[in-house]
Amino acid sequence: HYLEDPINPAGTAILVPGQYRGAYKLGKHRGRPALVQHGAPVKVWRDNNLDQILDWRGSNEHETPGWYGINIHDATGPDDRVSAGCQVFADKHDLERLLDLAQASEQHYGERFTYTLIAAGHLDD
Repeated sequence: HYLEDPINPAGTAILVPGQYRGAYKLGKHRGRPALVQHGAPVKVWRDNNLDQILDWRGSNEHETPGWYGINIHDATGPDDRVSAGCQVFADKHDLERLLDLAQASEQHYGERFTYTLIAAGHLDD
């Protein structure tokens, strides 16, 4: 939905693959348990050509760091409008496992978490 009708006039946010140290903490996304952007900015690309295809630009000149509320949550919802740029888990049980690990880690290491996004095409390198 948000590729056709972006909330932001600059286009739908796409999280740039990379490591975001201390950028997340346990919280809520639309009232549901999630990891929420908190401790540091993240980088996004913007897809604004409305062609329903995520445009992975792969160029630093198009990366925009900032505070976008790029959260990590499940993809459960009544339609395809569950996320406009967030990282989502198709299987809510996978997210529950991640959140359980985060809760256990929080007790020993603090409330902030690092998130690393690796594009599937980079796994062959």
